[in-house]
This record gives sequence, structure tokens and C-alpha cells, in this order.
Amino acid sequence: MLSERITLVMSVLNAENADIAQIAGFDQSNVSRMRSGARIPPKNGTSIGKFVDAAIDLALKTGKGEALCKAVGYDGEFSRESFRSSLLEWLYEDSGLPESQMLLPDPEAGIYFSKKLSTLMDTVGISNVKLSKAVSIDPSYLSRMRTGKHLPKENSKVLERICDVLIRRTIDKNELWKLSEAVNIPEKHLAAQPRLLAEWLLSSKETAYRAPVGQLIEKIGAMDQLRQVPIPPPPTDVLLSAETDDSREYLGISGLQKAVIRFLWNNAKSGGELLLYSDQSMSWMSGSYKRIWLSLMAEVVKKGVKIKIIHNIDRSSSEMLEAISSWLPLYMTGQIEPYYCMRRKGERFAATFFMAKDQACITGCCVAGFENDCAYSYITDKKRLTALQSQFENILADSRPLVQISRDVPAPSKNGLIKTIDGVRMDISEKKAVLSKLTSPTCSFHFDHPLLLGAFRHFIL
Repeated sequence: MLSERITLVMSVLNAENADIAQIAGFDQSNVSRMRSGARIPPKNGTSIGKFVDAAIDLALKTGKGEALCKAVGYDGEFSRESFRSSLLEWLYEDSGLPESQMLLPDPEAGIYFSKKLSTLMDTVGISNVKLSKAVSIDPSYLSRMRTGKHLPKENSKVLERICDVLIRRTIDKNELWKLSEAVNIPEKHLAAQPRLLAEWLLSSKETAYRAPVGQLIEKIGAMDQLRQVPIPPPPTDVLLSAETDDSREYLGISGLQKAVIRFLWNNAKSGGELLLYSDQSMSWMSGSYKRIWLSLMAEVVKKGVKIKIIHNIDRSSSEMLEAISSWLPLYMTGQIEPYYCMRRKGERFAATFFMAKDQACITGCCVAGFENDCAYSYITDKKRLTALQSQFENILADSRPLVQISRDVPAPSKNGLIKTIDGVRMDISEKKAVLSKLTSPTCSFHFDHPLLLGAFRHFIL
């Protein structure tokens, strides 16, 4: 049914009705009626066309384009026009959804969420009526959450507002310590980042952080094998194209991909130091291009190039852990310094800044969600490079190491949570998490970001 497929699309995007409605430019009740089946718009109608366009825009903005293509069974070369047509056809197909694509909420997850929300509300001392009024939602909506009939999405703005109200209320009453003890998250982190509380609410004993933390542990345990896996060289035709490219400007996602190939290959040949930062959607880093990028990064590392990268971590801890796992083999070379910036990312613009010291720089800035219309400049002028390097160093000054790697294995902490899994010891204290590979060759990974500490802590508990 159309309503089921619309719900699936929004589940893949982790989108609320309001998210789609805002992009589409119509009232969120339109989305609600289409999801419930109360309204079935014609296939060539304006409403469904706006819904499809909004879904694609949101997928590109949040980096979920590949997930959406997979969900609807689209495996062709991605272009907005062809995918839009395929998505529209898929929505109106007569056949039911394959069971493998049914992303219905787990009833047990809803029940577990409801119990934790009720516990928090009791701890804070706030009723349904007062909390719903403070958050500006209908009391019946909150009631459905407390009974387990509604499980908010990971990026739910309503859930963020609920967490913010609960935290602010305890701060006003000098009782933040009660909330901190209830969720096992330090007070200062709760006060600064309400999304930590949202993550705790949405986690479950069985599934919370299980896959991404488990994947990271598995990668650490197999580090000696990972170093032996050869990475295929980049395609010859791609390199020849990069060598003859002298463009000064590149347009859209495909343009950024071409610019980065030229940028990395030139640096692999000449050496030097790379300074990397981007907070735009990572949808451009997918499919066959991702393999080309990885092979070029391997070539750069082989040349002994040093890389300082400021990761975009304004995302869930699960996404952060998955990103760390994918970068781990490159981290182990010792030539990459990963950081995260303490400054809060804006939500209006997306920026990319890739610099090879004294050689070239790719810069681009656009309204978030419109990266395919962005113009990326390829700069080689020495004066501009000097100025841009100063800008990068300024933001690096407000950054902290994302992970620090040591060949030594530290002694277990006295008061930390400790668990050993497949030869990897997890040692989680209040301010630091250390994951140590105990088998030869030994090494340890040190983390201090609160979102990651929370993920590791919940994994153990």
C-alpha cells in the first residue's frame, strides 16, 4: 500500500512529518493523512511529487541517499531525475512490501523506552500535562510514548525538546545529580548535551550500540590481519584524467569527486601534509567512488604524507563509531591525527575545506541540503593558501583528539567498568574509555568524547 511505503521511506530517513512538510512546503497534516491512508494522492498529483522531492532532498542532506536507494530496490547510477522516477513508480506498485524491507518498530523497544521515560519523569517530578505543555505537544502524544505505543525516531525534535525540559527542570531545582545517577551520565555532559539523554532513552539492553561497538571491537581484535589486506590501486584512466585536469571550479557532487581525485593524486606524487575538514553530507562518498577514494588515501599514506582531519561528529554515536571503524586501518599507520571540533556546527550551511599545504586547496560552501548545486573552488595561489591555512589552524585550536592510539597497553583502572571481549579489554571510567588489544601485536585506543563514553558504558552494562 502507498501509506506503508511512505512510512518506510520516512523510517529510512529517520524523518518526522514536520521534517518532510517543511521541505515540501505544505502542512504536516498532509503527510500524516498520506501515512495513515486517509488520503491517497494521484500518482501525477502535486502533493506526492512534493513528497518525493522532499524525501530526496532530505536523503542527500543527511547522507542517507544510498540507504534510500537500497530500500526501494534502485541499483542504477544515481541521478536525481532517474531516481525520482523510480521512487514514484515504487510508491504506487500494487505488490506488497517484501518482508525484508518492513522496518516496523520493535514492540519491545517501545515498551523499554516507555519504562525509561516514566522513570525519568518520576525522578524529575513532572506530570504528563506539565511536560506536554512545556514541550508544546498534545498530552495524548506523550501518553502514547509512556505506554509504549509510540517510539520516537533517533533524530526526533520532539524527543530533543523533552530531554531539554527534563534537564533544565532538574538544573533549576539543583537536582541534576538525580538525573545523572539515573542514567549514569556525568552531570556536566548532561547539562551541555541533551542529546545524550535522548540516546539513553532510545537505547535498549539488547540492541543499544551493540552493532557499532561490536564492529569496532572486532576491527581492533583483527588489526594484524587488516594490515595484511592489500588495497587495489586506483584505476589508470581515473589517474590520467586527474593529471590533465587544470580546472579552477567544480560544480555539484560529481564535481567535488573529480576535484578530490585530482587533489589526492597530486599530493600522493609530491608528498606534504593534508588538512581536512568537512561538515557537509557524506552522500558524495558512496558506491564505486568510495573505493577509488580509499585507494588514493592508501597511496597518500604510502608516500609518508601526514594528515590532520577534523571529523564531523554532529551525529549519533552509532554513526561516529561506524566512521571510526572504517578509518581504523588508516589510523594505525600513525600518519593520521583525527580530531573533533568543540565549536557547535550550524544547521544552515555546509562547508568543505581540503588543503595540501603550500600546494592546493578545495573549498566550497552552500546551503545545507543543496550540495549538488555547490561550486567548489580549486585554489593554488600561494597568498590565498597561506590565508586558508591560518583559518584551518584557527578551528584546529578549538578541537580535541577523537582517538589516541598507543602501542602500549595501560594497567586497568581502579574504579572503571571493565570487560574483555575476544581479546579486547574495555576499560570505561568517568572521563575516559580505553579499548586495549591484549594479543600480539598489542595496542590501545583512548577516547574521551562523552557520546562515545556513553555508548561504551551502555554496551558493558
